[in-house]
Amino acid sequence: SSGNRINHRSLDLQIIWDDIVGVAKPLNELYSAERLLTWARLITGNSGLKSIDRTEDRSLIIDSLSGWLSGWKQSRTIQDFDALPDENLNAGIWRTAANLRKSFGAMADTIDLLIRNDLSLDTCLQLIADLFSDSESEYENKKIDLRVLRDFTTGVQRRSQMVTYLTLCENTGDIALESARIDLIEKMEAVQFTAVGSSNQELSTAWIDFKELYTSFYTARHDNVMNSQEASDKLKEIIRSDAWSLFENLSSIEWLDGRYFKKAKAIIREMRQLSCSLNVTESLTQKPFCGCAFSLSEHERLLDLPVRLDLTVMAGVASYKDSFNTRSKDLLNTADSDAMRTSIGAILDNFSSSKDSPTLTSQEMRILKIAAERIADHKEKIDEIAQEDDEYRQGIPDNMHLWESEVREVEDYVNTEI
Repeated sequence: SSGNRINHRSLDLQIIWDDIVGVAKPLNELYSAERLLTWARLITGNSGLKSIDRTEDRSLIIDSLSGWLSGWKQSRTIQDFDALPDENLNAGIWRTAANLRKSFGAMADTIDLLIRNDLSLDTCLQLIADLFSDSESEYENKKIDLRVLRDFTTGVQRRSQMVTYLTLCENTGDIALESARIDLIEKMEAVQFTAVGSSNQELSTAWIDFKELYTSFYTARHDNVMNSQEASDKLKEIIRSDAWSLFENLSSIEWLDGRYFKKAKAIIREMRQLSCSLNVTESLTQKPFCGCAFSLSEHERLLDLPVRLDLTVMAGVASYKDSFNTRSKDLLNTADSDAMRTSIGAILDNFSSSKDSPTLTSQEMRILKIAAERIADHKEKIDEIAQEDDEYRQGIPDNMHLWESEVREVEDYVNTEI
């Protein structure tokens, strides 16, 4: 109503919208060469540009704009934001992204047309100036919004990595470490919809603290099990002992309980696999576990494998001794000479009197195994005879059983006193 027009200068002032009476075309649709040079300097960051009319300056401006476009594409700011799950977004950051799409996104499309020679440099600079209302302050504000969007996207991606890491982390049972885990989770929840630098810095500090504690805790227990010289020495000690020699030799006897030897072999196989050549500290930077078979939940059990093996051998020998004592008569009856019978008796006495694993010579072990095998052979013959008898009975017709019953009735009648 006053005859004034709104231009880029009056955008910084408070506008009384009740005074607006109409819309008209700009008095001058083109920007001056000096104004376009200002935008060229602003976008490229090169304050040394002298003119947009000089060939060398124009080439430098086009090269600089091409470099900006390449950096924009590599940053993937808008694409990475669009890939975020909807549950991580809020209305404010969504509007920020929409405005940046209309400004810097459109600016990238405009520069792309320039690079493909579909647009002149002057027109390109004019369109870019229009995108930011020909206002340097608007351009700087949009640059701030761009940093905010990048920080927000990076924060969401980083929190997603933290969540994945924490999900795969095993429970440690360590008070300090679990407290650090809770503190980290609380800070993650507090900054879920924000891109404030100070909050993200607090989160990063909590994340570093937790990873350092977890890495130290995991590595110590990993190396204590997977690279333990003590466990290796204990295994060698057990394998070389007289108790193991007796246990292993007697385990070949069929009628003894073979579960102890199977369990012992399984423990030995597991102990021999307790070796890791990987750099566990490096592995923990990407995932909360090593690539080997180690697990925090299995730490105590794996650490106790030598003790479990020792107990299994002792329990197996005790079981074998009980079996020999139970079948002592059968063993003695297998002797085919007085000398062998005397030897078996001495061996059994040794088993009975010995509290731990008895020590047998190779000759005594051979005699004991021969006697044990004869018991097994005798049992097999009895089973074979029983099986043949069953087969014979199964082959007799049913009417034969009836005939035998009739015969018994006649015999009972004849033998009955009158």
